[in-house]
Amino acid sequence: MKTIIKKVNKIFSFKDEKGYEVLVDGFKDGFATIRIPITVTRYEDKISACIVDGNNLISFLSGCFGKESNFVKMLFETYECDSTAEFLGFKLKAGDMSCTVTRENSAFYSIKEIIENFLGIYAEAEAEKINKRTDEYNKEREDLDNLLDSLDIAFKSDQAEDKYIEEAERLDENFLGYGQDFVAHVQYLVEQEGYNISDAVNETYRRFDSISFNIEEGLASIQFICRFCLYGDEIYESYFNIWMKMYNDELNNYL
Repeated sequence: MKTIIKKVNKIFSFKDEKGYEVLVDGFKDGFATIRIPITVTRYEDKISACIVDGNNLISFLSGCFGKESNFVKMLFETYECDSTAEFLGFKLKAGDMSCTVTRENSAFYSIKEIIENFLGIYAEAEAEKINKRTDEYNKEREDLDNLLDSLDIAFKSDQAEDKYIEEAERLDENFLGYGQDFVAHVQYLVEQEGYNISDAVNETYRRFDSISFNIEEGLASIQFICRFCLYGDEIYESYFNIWMKMYNDELNNYL
């Protein structure tokens, strides 16, 4: 067995005399690549984007083109360039998008205008992504709600169903809701789609979790329902294992 490395990306920190730091994660075809730190905010239906500490970044970039700057010298040394290397400017990247800064547009306000235009395009792209994700979420939620509305819980026996109805009358509907939906969906996957019970529980949890059902709130509800439903012991055991893994993962984050 062998491991073949095809590519190694080097990321270097360039800090100026004022302590401002820029990470250069590539130098190719004359352009130093910098991933700009962008924050995206949403207010009501509007998306905006801005650069963290933008003025200092612009000053840094503009100053690199100055006659007394040693940035190019340090860049060539860092990337072990030969005598044929040339510095054409910066490629500023965010996600899959980029813009360039060259000597011809290296004045402070020229860079500022380039970045502001880039941020406008970036914000539009992010808004499109968010809207697409929202539409996908709403469609997934609608499809799951429609499926759940069509399902009924299968019980171990008629007597078990009667006992469940009797005891459930003393419980809050909101308490029962998650467990009823979860168990019915697991049974659907087992009976209609050929899942084994463990996989059906995990798949149901994945679908419920993706649309923000709360697993912690469901544990007691599922424990109650599984006393009466078909496959109850196996469903509760698999669900409890998911719950314990989630609990242990959260616990490890605090250690």
